[in-house]
Amino acid sequence: MRIRCIILFISFFLLFSCSKDGGAPADNLINIRYEIKSNTELPFTDAVFSQSDNRGNIKDVREFGMKGDGTFFKEVQLPEGGDAKVVVRHRDSDDWYAQILSANGEILIKGKPEFSDGIYYVSLTVRVKR
Repeated sequence: MRIRCIILFISFFLLFSCSKDGGAPADNLINIRYEIKSNTELPFTDAVFSQSDNRGNIKDVREFGMKGDGTFFKEVQLPEGGDAKVVVRHRDSDDWYAQILSANGEILIKGKPEFSDGIYYVSLTVRVKR
């Protein structure tokens, strides 16, 4: 009985001592930038950014920022070992591309849309590492 109490106490201690970002320290976070670039301001049918941390916890972000040059963007922070993913769909045009960049502007992955089932889409995934 005493051993069970000790194990239970340690379990609760570990559970409540982890931070909300999956336990990763703040200085381990890595800046990632998702961008969708176009020659015109396209009303995208759907654009979903999903992020998962190094423990597999998934967070979906469905909003864009927008610059005047036709660039849609979202900046996020992920712990090392997490995954960054963007899926973009558009009904009418293939005149755009999506990319995921590191904090220093290095293109980690880039893709032009493919046509499938009446829609143009890009799906990109990158593993975040230093």
